[in-house]
Parts: sequence; structure tokens; C-alpha cells
Amino acid sequence: MNTFFVFAKDTTSVQLKNLWNTKYETKTLDIDSNEKSISFSFRYNAIDYVLTFDNDKKTELIEACKLYLSEFENKTLKKDNKKNTQYLNITSVIDWNVGKDKDGNCCSDVFIGYVFEGKNPYFIFSIAGGENSLYSTDSSKIKELQRFALYFTRTQVESLCKILEKI
Repeated sequence: MNTFFVFAKDTTSVQLKNLWNTKYETKTLDIDSNEKSISFSFRYNAIDYVLTFDNDKKTELIEACKLYLSEFENKTLKKDNKKNTQYLNITSVIDWNVGKDKDGNCCSDVFIGYVFEGKNPYFIFSIAGGENSLYSTDSSKIKELQRFALYFTRTQVESLCKILEKI
């Protein structure tokens, strides 16, 4: 039995770019929490990931979601930015696995904000990546976690915000 993931309390969807970075694919995002942490688990390019934030960051996550939704509705999102607009920066523990065993673990900055892809705005969790703490052991051949992002449409952000308020 794979004990890598916690059992998800709530599920929503998220957009992830495909392996060739050419289009978005809708993926399932499982969200769980306990007294100490909030975890987001998902599958991306055949790898299972879990992002874990300290539970005291939940209020800030909800505020970032609400700020984005407000700016979206009021049409005040800045389209001229060449990169993402940041609401929040949270350090996250990220675990990943390809098979049954955990293949990686790192701490990474996660920038939460929005970015325009063409004419479309997306709320994002941009994961900076980092060195795999398991690389020096015999258990992992993966040296580091590469940068990637979770993209949320407006509807997905609304769902995320409701879940975070509920858990």
C-alpha cells in the first residue's frame, strides 16, 4: 500500500501545462488539512506531488484568492506585466514519487499571484524548485525539483477559496 499521500478531504481541479509546455491539461487537486498543515496533492507528468504549507498560512491563501477574484471582477488585473504579479510567497515542503516509494523532498518558495497567458489571466502557484534532500541517498536518482506552476481559472479559484474556508 502506498502511504505517500494523505486521504483527501476535498477535491477541485487545476490546470497544468503538458510535458511539452504547449497546452493546459485539467488535473485533479486533492486538498487536506490538519492542525499543523494544509496539503495539495496532484499528478503531473506521471509523478505524484504533495505541496505542504503550514496551517497558519491558510488565511493568507484565502486572502490572496479573494484579492485575485476581486481584481478579476473589477477588471483591475494588470495585463502589461511581463511576468507574474505576486500576492504572497510561502515556503512549502514538496514531496514527490514516481512509484511506490518517495523519490524526492525539498523546500521551495511558492509564489502565489497571477499571470496572463495570452489574453487569459490565471491565478498561479509558481513553484521555484529546489535540491532533492533524498538525492545523496541511494533512494533517489533525481537531483532537483524543476520549476513549474499550477494554473487556476477564475472558477477553479472560487472552488479553491471555498474549500480553504471550509477546512
